[in-house]
Amino acid sequence: MSKRLNLNQNWQFVQKACRYEELEDQEFTEVNIPHTWNAEDGQNGTDGYHRGLCWYRKAFDFSMRGDQAAFLEFEAVNSVADVYLNGAYLGRHKGGYSAFRFEVTGVIQDGSNLLIVGADNSHIEDVYPLLADFTFYGGIYRGVNIVVTEKVHFELMDSA
Repeated sequence: MSKRLNLNQNWQFVQKACRYEELEDQEFTEVNIPHTWNAEDGQNGTDGYHRGLCWYRKAFDFSMRGDQAAFLEFEAVNSVADVYLNGAYLGRHKGGYSAFRFEVTGVIQDGSNLLIVGADNSHIEDVYPLLADFTFYGGIYRGVNIVVTEKVHFELMDSA
């Protein structure tokens, strides 16, 4: 049997295209997920809305038994996501309209954890769609969860 721990509340956000290593020097604001940084500038019907890299972080406590596995699940991030947990780079997901997961069993800690997500809605040539009649909103605009399963479980990594 699996269980989900919802992580949507109490995130921090900075609209700054900096490197991961420079995040300590940034001033974050509080947000909840779902979130987009284009909530207002994406409504004006022009190309003047922000497209680029922004950062999210969330501190959370966690515990699980040693005979369990844990997966970090994003229901959608537009449009490229780079994900770090406790300083470890988990990987990159390209595509803003699909769910994705990372197995975090060996990375997540009993006690305090820090999740950092770089979300980028820039025009990136190998991420579709490239052109459309809608705004390419940026952000973590669908839910984030930790899925905890038994060690023996149905495959969770195949297309989320």
